[in-house]
Amino acid sequence: MISKYDNLFTEEEKEKIRNEYLNGCSIRDIVKKYNIKSKMWIREKLLGDITRNFSEAMSLSHKKYPENFKHTEETKLKLREIRLKYLKEHPEETAWRKRNKPSYPEKCFIDFLKKYEYDKKYLIEREKSIFPYYIDFAFINEKIAIEIDGSQHLLNEERKENDRKKDLLLTSLGWKVIRISEDIVKNNYELINNKLKEILLSNNKINNITHVGIIKVPKGEIKISKNGKQYTNYYKKSEQYNEKQTIKQHEYYLRQRKVKNRPSKEELFDLITNFSFRYIAKIYNVCDKTIVKWCKSYDLPYRKKDLTKRHVLELADRQV
Repeated sequence: MISKYDNLFTEEEKEKIRNEYLNGCSIRDIVKKYNIKSKMWIREKLLGDITRNFSEAMSLSHKKYPENFKHTEETKLKLREIRLKYLKEHPEETAWRKRNKPSYPEKCFIDFLKKYEYDKKYLIEREKSIFPYYIDFAFINEKIAIEIDGSQHLLNEERKENDRKKDLLLTSLGWKVIRISEDIVKNNYELINNKLKEILLSNNKINNITHVGIIKVPKGEIKISKNGKQYTNYYKKSEQYNEKQTIKQHEYYLRQRKVKNRPSKEELFDLITNFSFRYIAKIYNVCDKTIVKWCKSYDLPYRKKDLTKRHVLELADRQV
């Protein structure tokens, strides 16, 4: 079916409109500029395969008209209240709850509970929701909260503050909080068992917050606090750690050397000034490229023209 717009524009004008569209002009802008009332004709006949999909169109709109997509402070507050209300009524729908996959220290603690048969004596819930927080392991009837702490709970100031607020909320609600370091969870079931028995039999005579074990800071590693909106799992090495690694790497390379009696800088300089690289390579039972590498490592000349110049300078220095 032929549209009235087919003959309204020449091929040059149509190509001009397509180029404008490719350079960021929207269909709405084309409608206003050229007074075309049929968006369908623009999409199907004029643009065809180069028409943007919905995602690309929205991305372009956000860049061109950012003010149209900003919420007012009042709207943000309403959305926040709606979201918080939903999370209170549906705690199982949160991203943290949906993930529901225990970490390795948490798996170790589950093994501990089964080994000492705590799961047969007490009602225990993992990831129990106490809005807006979750308890790693909760003894429901005894109101005991078990928290497994990794190095981030010591190194990250924001996480430490969050833990403090969580502890205050739980203790105000009558819970006892036990914070166990991941190192203890992995290696010392007996210590956890003794401490847990003591608290279960204490009859409220013990402090509401108990720390078990020492949080082990990763060797030579520092936790990066934030990357965008989420906590990262990346680490950066400390300078002291880097120095140790450099020394270890150098020692490893020394052990891997095929030629243990490599000549010193002075010896190698005397050799290359008097003999060819091929002859020196036969002496040390290596290839001539190895001699070139040795020269580079000692900052010695490894080409004939450079060797002649530097040899003259070296002789002049020795005479002085």
